[in-house]
Amino acid sequence: MEWIKESKFLRATLLIVLLGLLGWLSPFFPLKVIVAFLGILIFAFVLREYAKHLAGFIVLGIILFLIPSSANYYSHIILENFQNWLHLPFVSEVLREVKPSKTLQLPPKLSIERVTNVELRFVDAKEIRVPEELTVSSFDEEIRISGGLTNRKYVIEIGNQGLKELRVDGTAISLTGDCSIELLDINGSAINLKGKMVVQRLYLDGTGVNASGSFEGDTLYADGTGVNLKGEIAFETVRIKGTGISFDLTLINCKSFNVDGTGVNGKVTHTGQGNLFVRANGTGGKITVRNQSNAEIFVESSGIRVVRE
Repeated sequence: MEWIKESKFLRATLLIVLLGLLGWLSPFFPLKVIVAFLGILIFAFVLREYAKHLAGFIVLGIILFLIPSSANYYSHIILENFQNWLHLPFVSEVLREVKPSKTLQLPPKLSIERVTNVELRFVDAKEIRVPEELTVSSFDEEIRISGGLTNRKYVIEIGNQGLKELRVDGTAISLTGDCSIELLDINGSAINLKGKMVVQRLYLDGTGVNASGSFEGDTLYADGTGVNLKGEIAFETVRIKGTGISFDLTLINCKSFNVDGTGVNGKVTHTGQGNLFVRANGTGGKITVRNQSNAEIFVESSGIRVVRE
């Protein structure tokens, strides 16, 4: 064991592994967040002598943070296998998934509030299906869903026919499927968005924001400690703000693309008819810009290197 004591790198690696196991096994999501960033700080401190760019560590932080955040939704599958092998009855209870069991008529407006872990699925229907454990309050043109236990993941199926506005406020939020609505406003610690969505106004505000797929509308605003975006974006105005920002986007008929972050690493491909204005502000990083249209790309940058291809 002397070789471990003499190696600072190995000691730090073992500590990071232990922190990772603690965060992975913990059902309390804020603890996962704290553990993830502790691991990032320890890793950066140990390798500081090799660091050339601050942005590299920040973008690494996005990866190290978003992977545990996403794993929060799938770790119960692995843990249930441990339960079968070790006969641990508490595992499935701690991470139990609660499926929808009650059907309601879908209103134009839907709000989901104070639900710790929720998985939202857009389906081709005119109804909404929710678990019995959640509290449902009905108003003239709106349904509000709240409650639930912190050690449950609630699955809610939302019809995409007739819905105009969806607001979600929780801790770990996953949203998948296809939809066409006027407003989507999500606020949470870990946000995972995937699908083909037409949303006139899309707002994502969270500690970790991860979105992939095809998104179309008027305005996209994403704000988070770690922001990771990938796919096709057809918004006139895009604004991304965060500490660590990573993206690989194809912009379709986008007029304004604004990025404001500490560490930024991304690629944008401009397609469409009109000119694109790119404004980037940050401490460090690199943005690669590709122009596959007949229009012009105008760039204003401070602290971030912009490379044209």
